[in-house]
Amino acid sequence: MTIAGGSIVTAAKKKSQAKGPEIELLDHSAKLEDNRLNLDGRVKNLIDHPIRKLTVVYEILDSDKNVLTRQKGAIDEEELPQGEEAAFSAQITYVARSVYYRFEFEDGAERELRSENAGPFAI
Repeated sequence: MTIAGGSIVTAAKKKSQAKGPEIELLDHSAKLEDNRLNLDGRVKNLIDHPIRKLTVVYEILDSDKNVLTRQKGAIDEEELPQGEEAAFSAQITYVARSVYYRFEFEDGAERELRSENAGPFAI
């Protein structure tokens, strides 16, 4: 039974890995100005249906890549159609020891979307 259980776990892991990204980070930048970190980016919907209420999760990390602060912000569009791109931006108060940033993405139901090229990136 242990072998069969291990096979099921392995099969589930392979299936999860077989799924590709749902959203791709195409472009991004971070600029530190007046004790604020300005983050900008552009994403593309890679799935076969629109993403409603796409939310960007901004994470600021220390040198060990531990999260120092985490903030969320929605894109301007209510819905991001299949294959379309959207821009986003945010201003975050600079936190001492900030070294990296990364993005995560959620839909309107707060389900985390699989993403590609989302970081971490050096500030």
